Amino acid sequence: MERDGTLELGFPAKRKTIGQSNLCFDNSDPVTQVEFQQQKIDFVVDMGREITQLYAPFARDFVGLIRQSGQKTSTRVTGLSGGADVDSITLPQVTLRIGGLDTVLRPAEVLLDQTLTQNQRFHGSLGMDVLIQPSQVTVDFKALTMVLEQVTNASPAGSK
Repeated sequence: MERDGTLELGFPAKRKTIGQSNLCFDNSDPVTQVEFQQQKIDFVVDMGREITQLYAPFARDFVGLIRQSGQKTSTRVTGLSGGADVDSITLPQVTLRIGGLDTVLRPAEVLLDQTLTQNQRFHGSLGMDVLIQPSQVTVDFKALTMVLEQVTNASPAGSK
């Protein structure tokens, strides 16, 4: 998927190398490894979600950051079964390394209430706000990789 909305299907898959894989499935949910403060943590990939949200396991594993720069808030969460206000923490900024590229959440919401089962098992859910930051996102289901890249166009032949 490219920033302009282009989606290419059927590209040649790369060879599967387990050491380079950063994508798996939890039932039908794609899950990718993300790096934060040099630790690998798991996030659900939700291309239907507008914003990335962090969950209670993130608050538990990075309690120092939460105490240092978090502000208690309440967040309205809506879904198929309706909506609810849940306790949350807002951080001014979080940098997540996803698929080889640093992405920034500004601000970052950390939901403290566990509204879904996945809120208990994963550190968060990646939304389109981070997936549109790179110029290109490649999801290779054969190699089980998700790569985010800033691709620069090569200058036309003969130009300087």
